[in-house]
Amino acid sequence: MGQVDIAEFLKRGLCVLVATRDASLMPHCVTGSEVILTGPRRGIVLLPTFESAPALANLRAHGAIAVLLEEPTTHRGIQMKGRCLAMREATAPELKQAAEFAARTKAELSAIGFAPAVLERMNFMPCTVVEFTVQQVFEQTPGPGAGRAVEART
Repeated sequence: MGQVDIAEFLKRGLCVLVATRDASLMPHCVTGSEVILTGPRRGIVLLPTFESAPALANLRAHGAIAVLLEEPTTHRGIQMKGRCLAMREATAPELKQAAEFAARTKAELSAIGFAPAVLERMNFMPCTVVEFTVQQVFEQTPGPGAGRAVEART
């Protein structure tokens, strides 16, 4: 089994997608603002409050969460699957980190041709924090290793 250093990967400009599901197993995906590792096999993801109501409802009802991190310039990706532990409003320091994270992400998207006008409209604030466990980690980079389980160093 391969290994991945998630903490190191999080220093890059990344796109974050969070997948949840409803009672009928219908998936829902929302863009995340930031991922922060808070301990061994634990993390938080900040979700833009304005667009995450369905995801938050799904998490309250079922708790299953998948967090995908992808570097736009390389398509290198990591998926973390786990369970929601709690939800709360973001603190001022978390919002500051989310703004820095969004700036890195927008720089990555700019490098692959996203127009400045599109990037200016990307709004990640205000945020709701979702605390989650990391139960499984998967390689998601396109290629022969995509989908394989990896050991995470957090």
